[in-house]
Amino acid sequence: MRGAWAEGAQILLRHAVRGRTWSLVPVTVLGDTPDGAVVRISAGSHWLAPTAADGALLRLGPDRWHLAARPWTTHDLVYVVEPDRWYALGLLVLPTGRPVAWYLNFQLPARRTPWGIDTLDLELDMTAPVRAAEAVPRWRLKDAPRFRALVAAGFFSTDQLRHTVAALRTHRAADLLAEQRRELLRHRHRRHPPAGIAAAARGAGLPPDVRAAPRTPTDAIA
Repeated sequence: MRGAWAEGAQILLRHAVRGRTWSLVPVTVLGDTPDGAVVRISAGSHWLAPTAADGALLRLGPDRWHLAARPWTTHDLVYVVEPDRWYALGLLVLPTGRPVAWYLNFQLPARRTPWGIDTLDLELDMTAPVRAAEAVPRWRLKDAPRFRALVAAGFFSTDQLRHTVAALRTHRAADLLAEQRRELLRHRHRRHPPAGIAAAARGAGLPPDVRAAPRTPTDAIA
C-alpha cells in the first residue's frame, strides 16, 4: 500500500478504459486509512470529461474520445473509496453541509496510483434520500437498461458482470453500509479549498496518456 494522503491533499480520481483515461476528476482528501479514503468532489470545480468530436459529453461505449474540461455542476459529493470493493458510497451535500442524498456507485475495484485513484464507473447506480428517521435508506436503482446494453455489447466482461450483480444483490438484501454512512456524515463538514486538476497534478502528477498528449487539456485550467 502507498503512503497515506494527508487531510487536505489534492489528488486525481481517474476512470480508465483499457488503460486509457476516460475521465479525470480532482478531489480533496478528507481522511485516509488502510480501510479506505474519504474524498470530496467540489461543486464548480473543473474535471476532464470524455468528449465527442462535436463537443458532446459521452457515455461508455465509443472507441474514440478526447478529454475536455467541464464544470462539476451538481452538489458537492463526499465519497468513501474502499479497496477491493465493486462500489463506492457517496453523499451529496449542500454548501452548508446539509446532506441531500445517498449515492451508491458501482465501479471497478479502486487502486492507488502515483496520481491518486484509478477505477471505472460501470454506469449503474443506486440513490436514496437522506431521511433522519430512517435507519436503512430506500434505495432506487438507476441506469439498469444502460448497464444491460453495455453487457450485451460485450463492453463488460463476464467476470465484471458477475461481481457487479453480486454486489447489487448483496446491497438489496441487507444494510451493509451503516458504518460508511456514519463516516460520510462525520466528514461532510470538513472544509478545504476545492481541488483543481492543475494543483493536483503539481502535487501528484498526471496519468501517462494525459501527460503525453500534444496539448495537455489541463493547461487551460488554473
